[in-house]
Amino acid sequence: MPSHRYPKCCYIMLRDLDNLGRRTWASKVRETLFKFGFGYAWIAQEIGDEKVFFSQIKLRITDILKQEWHNNISESSRCDHYIGLKSLLDLEFYLKSELPYYLRKKFLKIPMLQS
Repeated sequence: MPSHRYPKCCYIMLRDLDNLGRRTWASKVRETLFKFGFGYAWIAQEIGDEKVFFSQIKLRITDILKQEWHNNISESSRCDHYIGLKSLLDLEFYLKSELPYYLRKKFLKIPMLQS
């Protein structure tokens, strides 16, 4: 984006404030990029091929969040029954099916049986 455009001017201002130690929206972007291993994009202020970058970061964030979810339910004694029913963080089949809405809603209301 050209430097004279308002969004670019605002971004540069927020980035400069972040560099001075002020917490801004740009600080969150920087922290997120470094947290997920894409700090190079912040340092270079460039991402290269947009499609490849966004595909990689989406995959990385999804993988890490799935690992954290699985770790959290594995360590929680309150989730013993739940982990037996749901081992993958994924949309259930009946929510993706061609069933009418009212039937999908009824599936959600079925009480889970204790084992």
